[in-house]
Amino acid sequence: MITSFTDSQNVQRLLAVEGWQVEQIVQQMGAANRHKVFLLEDYCRRAVLKIHETSVAGRRDTFAHEALMHGFYAEQAGDMVPEMIAHDMACRAMIFEHVAGTTVASEEISISNVAGMAEFLLETNRSQVLERARQEQLPVASDAGFTPAEHWQCAMSRSEALLALPLTDETTLEMQDFVRTELQPALVKIKPDPSPLAQPCLSPSDFGFHNVIRRANGSFCFFDFEHAGWDDPAKLVADLILQPEAPLSSDVAQVLMDVLQEGTIFGPQLSSNVRRMLPLQKCKWTTIILNVFDRLTASAETKSARLAKAAAYWRSDFQN
Repeated sequence: MITSFTDSQNVQRLLAVEGWQVEQIVQQMGAANRHKVFLLEDYCRRAVLKIHETSVAGRRDTFAHEALMHGFYAEQAGDMVPEMIAHDMACRAMIFEHVAGTTVASEEISISNVAGMAEFLLETNRSQVLERARQEQLPVASDAGFTPAEHWQCAMSRSEALLALPLTDETTLEMQDFVRTELQPALVKIKPDPSPLAQPCLSPSDFGFHNVIRRANGSFCFFDFEHAGWDDPAKLVADLILQPEAPLSSDVAQVLMDVLQEGTIFGPQLSSNVRRMLPLQKCKWTTIILNVFDRLTASAETKSARLAKAAAYWRSDFQN
């Protein structure tokens, strides 16, 4: 029985209101990261319980942000987004409908699958949707930026934060040496010149095949909008291409950009803008892989594995 994240009275109350009991939590889903996701199951139905970590002072409240953005996307995209059945700030928990289907493994990524991703971005960036988003004054996405210089500064700030961590073990020392000798020199070389502001799009952020379910009929259902908001279209697409768990090959990435360029908000300049963005975002993704070093509970084995993963990702010739 999983109890560490579900033993509060507030969680039990939320479950009871929706007709569930703690005993019906049958398994934890996904990696054990900051938030915890569980499958609820009884004889005739399933649902998904997500519990957000406690909000950190000075940082965006991911629970409130996801509740807002998931609601907006569900309203605009229909069954391309799972229904949020209930949410409760007191326990920072959400209950979603369970979507039957499978994930798309990296080796399965094809032109047709990427077309499904593009369809969602085009559908949620129609002019009517963007106008509604402006009316509702939706926030910017996590790590948002609207010039290459802002994206560069984000990557550099992330690398500086890693170098500022206390040297608690040998692996942290190795990590900081990697950041100092490989990442930061690369960032210095690609520091961009000043350029005009990008026309913002609505971005799910953290957008990739790790956050999509493929139903039996081939349709996609998208989830995890805790980082969503206004952002640079080129950054959104570059992040999808470079997503460490399921990166896109050059050929498939080009198809993605060709399809998206038909949308007004992305435009014919998308391909060239994305290619300029790729080296920057590869640096940023590498620092994101290393963010486990900022967690007090991370084990030495976890840190070592993440450092090896980050170094392999960074040193690969993918999208260079």
